Amino acid sequence: MTLVSMLAGAAILLLAREFFPGYFRKKGENLATKEDIAEITKRQEEIKHKFNEIIEASKQRHSLRTLVAEKRMAAHQHAFKHVKGLLSARENKAIIEGCKAWMDENCLYLTLEARRAVWRAIGDAESRALFLAEAQMEATANPQRIELHDLATEKWNAIMAALPTIVTGVELPPLGDEELAAIRTDAVAKEAPPAIHS
Repeated sequence: MTLVSMLAGAAILLLAREFFPGYFRKKGENLATKEDIAEITKRQEEIKHKFNEIIEASKQRHSLRTLVAEKRMAAHQHAFKHVKGLLSARENKAIIEGCKAWMDENCLYLTLEARRAVWRAIGDAESRALFLAEAQMEATANPQRIELHDLATEKWNAIMAALPTIVTGVELPPLGDEELAAIRTDAVAKEAPPAIHS
């Protein structure tokens, strides 16, 4: 072997020892970076998809809440009208039956308190009709008539007492505990940074 070949071989070995480890280290880092970028992109897409699902569910919930609020508003308005009708029904059973039929079809749109108040008002209207009918019978003595009219007046006042409950029931409900918990959970999840594996 000649001196030149030996020097060339030594230069190549020196070059290989100094250059190639740095080259392969950089290549390895680039590959790891590409894998990290792919993982980060995948997680971003997952988070974006989850966020879009949450937004869509929120829109649907809001739409349903708006629809229910409109129905609830209308139901309370009609309940108010029907109970006012009971005040002047006297012995007219058709008005009382009409209110019952309406309640059978719409009571779920009323708040619990309003629903109870309307059903109580219907019961009071039925009692009032009986008291007034009995007071008008010829066989009823005068003192008993006065007592029946007083009872009918008490029932009229009881029907009247349902109106404020119906009016206050129209107010829109606040966010429920379940909705607040979901909002809190989503907020906590958004604050936690995604874990990156290297």
